[in-house]
Amino acid sequence: MRVVVQHRSRYHYPRPAPLGPQLIRLRPADHTRARIESYQLLVEPEHRLHWLRDPHGNRVARVTFKAGQAVSELDVLVEFAVEINAINPFDFFIDDRARKVPFVYPDGQGRHRAI
Repeated sequence: MRVVVQHRSRYHYPRPAPLGPQLIRLRPADHTRARIESYQLLVEPEHRLHWLRDPHGNRVARVTFKAGQAVSELDVLVEFAVEINAINPFDFFIDDRARKVPFVYPDGQGRHRAI
């Protein structure tokens, strides 16, 4: 299944405001089952964009603006397409010995013994 997601965040300020660095976490993780087909991040006003990775391997966009620049609006638009393959989370084997609860492990299995 192909899914296209579009997300827009628009901030209006009552008077021009200076913007510090912004961290934008609006990108699907690379290590998920969903395959990213396309990705686009648009930010207004004029900016510099650097991609970082957090300690968990996620991509984070660090956006910086001209020093001293004050703006009346910040607009962030993200659009991406992902391919998602259906999976069955219940596709596993249940041993016949475990069908009735409580069950007993066979000797040597399922118990940790102190040495």
